[in-house]
This record gives sequence, structure tokens and C-alpha cells, in this order.
Amino acid sequence: MKKWGSGLTGNRFPDSLLRIKRPPATHLLEDAVTNAEQQEQHERMGVHEREALCALIGERILHILGEPSNLCRLHVRPLWKDHYRVNVVVGADVTCAKIANSYFVRADGEGNIIRACPGITKQY
Repeated sequence: MKKWGSGLTGNRFPDSLLRIKRPPATHLLEDAVTNAEQQEQHERMGVHEREALCALIGERILHILGEPSNLCRLHVRPLWKDHYRVNVVVGADVTCAKIANSYFVRADGEGNIIRACPGITKQY
């Protein structure tokens, strides 16, 4: 007959189950660091591609619209997926700048304008 304490711990599990060898946790930390670095690199590439696409959309808008003589800035802001807000800002400098034209634009992944509201027409 076994005594209460022999081979069992106070938790009523055999000692062999409590002494399970686990791999060191260092590989988990290394994997987490590697995954974080990969995600950061992916996000940086995504930001670069998004900025390049916004610049291309801006160029295409100016090609259709024409370039105002007092163009201060062309601001292309991504809203979601393939929708953008494009503001054409004119003025001698930033202190007296105003938005001359504003468009809600849908563009494909290559910067081609699919739809614009209001419609873009040659003005300059």
C-alpha cells in the first residue's frame, strides 16, 4: 500500500508529470523579434508604395486639370482602400494659400483615375 506522500506531490500529480522538460524560451523571443522586424519592414514598404501612388495620382490630376500658375501644393490624402481626397492649393505662399479645387477620387493600384467627384476638367 502506498503512503499519501510517496510519488505524489501535494497537488496529487505524480512527480514525473511535474518535471516535464520544456524547451528554453529564448527561441520564442527570437521568433517574436524576427516577426516584429519583418512586420516593421513590411509597413515601411507599404508607406513608401502608398506615398509613390499618391504622387502618381497627383501628377495625373494635374495632367487633366492643368497646372495653375500659382500652385502652392497638391495634397493627395488616402482615405480608404482606393479612395483619395485631392486638394489643389494655390497662393503665393502658405500664409495666403487657399484650396482652389477639391476632388474625391477613386483610383486603381497603378494610379489611374477611375472616378472623380466633381468631374475633373481642364481649367488651367
